[in-house]
Amino acid sequence: MLDAKTMVARAGNLISLPGVALEVNRQLKEPLCSLKDVAAIIEADTALTAKILKLGNSVLLRNLDPVNTVEKAIGRIGSRRMLDLVMSIEVARSFDGIDNELISMEDFWRHSIYTALVAHAIAERCKSVEPGEAFTAGLLHDVGQLIMYSTVGEQVEECVARSRDPHETSPSHVIEQDVFDFDHTNVGLELALQWQLPRSLQESIYSHHQPEKLGHPSDLTMVVHMANSLAMLCETDSTDNPEVPAISDGAWSQLGIARSQIGELIDIGKQQADSLLTAFISD
Repeated sequence: MLDAKTMVARAGNLISLPGVALEVNRQLKEPLCSLKDVAAIIEADTALTAKILKLGNSVLLRNLDPVNTVEKAIGRIGSRRMLDLVMSIEVARSFDGIDNELISMEDFWRHSIYTALVAHAIAERCKSVEPGEAFTAGLLHDVGQLIMYSTVGEQVEECVARSRDPHETSPSHVIEQDVFDFDHTNVGLELALQWQLPRSLQESIYSHHQPEKLGHPSDLTMVVHMANSLAMLCETDSTDNPEVPAISDGAWSQLGIARSQIGELIDIGKQQADSLLTAFISD
């Protein structure tokens, strides 16, 4: 019987662990960590180095003086923000082996980057979640969908057809549950377990659509839940769209975020997403 664990196993040879990002994260937790130590890890990967230097010199950072070393790029961007960027590039590369004709990879990563940027901004405001962890959680929240859509044929085609039907009112994860008896959050959780990601990230991937599945959802889970819906508003260029999943009332109160901040949070995603998408995914 097909289940989430089987899907991840089938895709195992197509997906690589974001090892450099996890090593950078471990290094940054060392008390005596230096920029040179982090730069050495990144510079061991030529392609990653090229993308980091490209980002360090991008218009996104609004700097005039060019940087020509990873260490200088880290100094400009900041070590914690650098981890966000490395994680983004590494996660995108982890799925390079997946050839998916059912969904647009650019659209998928655009939504993921919107979610990551908005999650980062929410975390900065609620103060109870580390912004870098929120960014990573936002980036990874839908990875299970990539696996589902690359390993199964007719059933996924049915999910896609139903989600595109203008008369269909159910969100994608509910359609998946109807077709498979599980959804992309279960598949994402299995991948997070395989990658040995922290429990906080496992929980946010598993419950970003339905935080109540955990009983007492963490602040990180609520951040990703909120960011996912706000990212959809970014994509529709609106601040209110009835087709976007509603944000749990409990998320607003738990995080101390006001609905009046929606426009500000959406603007942050829209201002940065295009530049980051180019830096992360384009060769």
